[in-house]
Amino acid sequence: MYVGNNPIRYVDPSGYSSQNVGCGGGGKKEGPYGGTNDPQQWSSDKGIYSVAYEVKLPKHMYPGVSDARHFQEANRQLHEAFQVDPRFAQKMEALYPGITDGVKPGKRGAFPRKAPTQDVTWHHEPSREGILQLVPYDQHTAKGKIQGIFHPDGKGGMENWGGGRKRKK
Repeated sequence: MYVGNNPIRYVDPSGYSSQNVGCGGGGKKEGPYGGTNDPQQWSSDKGIYSVAYEVKLPKHMYPGVSDARHFQEANRQLHEAFQVDPRFAQKMEALYPGITDGVKPGKRGAFPRKAPTQDVTWHHEPSREGILQLVPYDQHTAKGKIQGIFHPDGKGGMENWGGGRKRKK
């Protein structure tokens, strides 16, 4: 899903600047955690935890397809969005240096099967089937109540709609 003209709320990992990431740009300064003083209350539907980009996986890619393949498809879609809208790519690069290179296909044409940079990860949205959200890694791995938002009842989207993960024995 291309969201270049649809402002996405961004709260930087330090919690001090909030700005729209869409093509329209702009934004305003707010206090820590985008209007709440409690980082434990981040939520994408409230616009409190950061979602820099969102994709919808094709139905044939779940359930039963690996995280790596999900990330590869998400990176492909984000790369295409960057190609369509260079201004969006520039804004994302300013927020997450290296992201444009991190989603480029390799020499053989395959897209990376990992997060585009160390600063972000693809989050399987638990209540919206097939949706991956590009979120700051620090938020996604934060301890405490935030995990109840990202992974209600200890379960995320990969378990809820993605078919789960195969455990190594």
